[in-house]
Amino acid sequence: DGHGEPGRGDNGSSWWLRAAAVGASLVIAGCSAAYLISRTRDRRRKPNDQKGAKEDLARVPRVRQRKLLPALFDEGCGLAIRKLMDTADVTSVAERLCLKDDHHLQDADALDPSSGSCIWVGTIEELWSLREDLRGEPEVSLDLEHHSWYSFRGTTCLLQVYIPSKRRGYLVDGLALRDEVGPCLGPMMRDPAVLKVVHGAGNDVLWLQRDFGCFLVNVFDTEVACKVLGKDKISLKHLLAEHFGVAKDSKYQKADWRVRPLPQDMASYAIRDACYLPKLKRALCKELLERSAASSANPTKFVLAYLKSQKVSLRVYKDTKRRPQDMAMGVLRKAKQRKW
Repeated sequence: DGHGEPGRGDNGSSWWLRAAAVGASLVIAGCSAAYLISRTRDRRRKPNDQKGAKEDLARVPRVRQRKLLPALFDEGCGLAIRKLMDTADVTSVAERLCLKDDHHLQDADALDPSSGSCIWVGTIEELWSLREDLRGEPEVSLDLEHHSWYSFRGTTCLLQVYIPSKRRGYLVDGLALRDEVGPCLGPMMRDPAVLKVVHGAGNDVLWLQRDFGCFLVNVFDTEVACKVLGKDKISLKHLLAEHFGVAKDSKYQKADWRVRPLPQDMASYAIRDACYLPKLKRALCKELLERSAASSANPTKFVLAYLKSQKVSLRVYKDTKRRPQDMAMGVLRKAKQRKW
């Protein structure tokens, strides 16, 4: 009997070891299967939803992920943003937001994007022409169109730039000019003397860093301003309807912005938001100043909206590598949410 107990113990331990090995093998096999499924799905040809577009999107080359500059502070942008925040008061913020020099926004025609011109920028020469048009401008509005279908990181397909003083919009091809946008437009984006008006730029600042190596300095985010004002609905679609009575069509919100040549209706949709941002900024600043005058809080809502906008531009993109087990967990979460 004394010799039988150890034998049973050895058999029990070996059984647990075999079970653990089988379990580990199943986990590894599951992760590998999920990884292969995701790779196969990436390579599958995506149907083209846009009528009349003859571009075979499956043959569009994947853009090379540029190496991000070491950090925000290495470019001096972080220090410039902190300086703007440390010296912010009502007078300086009003000057930085170009509230004294936006008389052109009072023109009713400025509300209609079709009243201005929209220029496609697809070559290096056209990009440098845009740089010259931006020279000396105190204010621009920016927007991005991003594509992330069948891709973990995604890519910036389009950069919209609008100059309110000239009522001129530009659509910059982020695919064709991937390596040229940063060197050409980067100095303007990190210039504290130029106001950049955006809406919901939390992801935009990261995409600009990742794809173009660009950092934003001196930003006014209209979404942040709406949050400071305590608005319930802060989407750009609702704000345009509330302030200007404009109905924003959302059918291209999830469109494939890799399509080239870009259809005219998609181009009009893309530049439309950027055209309205300067006018929306002016309306929100007026409301912020009225709230600030009726309150004794320090900082005032007007200054607070500006400070929080700068915090958005302090975000830094960090590259994350996706492991097979992460993909497996994603597949399991989607399967759990799916209604069978």
